[in-house]
Amino acid sequence: MMPLIYIFADYEQHQFCFARKGKPDFCTELGGMPTNFSDLGYDEATGLQAAVAQVIISVGANFDLETTGRHWKIKKMAERDFIPKIPDDFWVSEIRGWSSSLWAMYQFALADYAIGPSFRDPGATIFMRNDSTPAEKELCGMQKMRNPGGFV
Repeated sequence: MMPLIYIFADYEQHQFCFARKGKPDFCTELGGMPTNFSDLGYDEATGLQAAVAQVIISVGANFDLETTGRHWKIKKMAERDFIPKIPDDFWVSEIRGWSSSLWAMYQFALADYAIGPSFRDPGATIFMRNDSTPAEKELCGMQKMRNPGGFV
């Protein structure tokens, strides 16, 4: 039997849109998650736009449909070798759950970007860069995360 996740994986699409001063927004075509900012083909991006897009792309590389699919109810049912009758709209519940999980993962990862991943996991320092661009530093300074005792 083909895993359910592969059936829906073809429908996971992303589109990036960038505001341009005095011009219509630039939007990519719907498609798979790019591997880096240059894949978007938008040379007019500001440094800050590029930094935001790259963070989203990096998060997307770690959290995608396959990641959230590990928690689908139907998969757990199938692991018991018995799937009782399910409602015709059961897939709607699964997709809503997938979507909610995916957005929560993005929020989690973007919060880690703001506070630094080593705040949650000191072992993450080996994966951190020390050569942030001015735009990346600006982005980091724009995000404020509530932390016990104040903001960071």
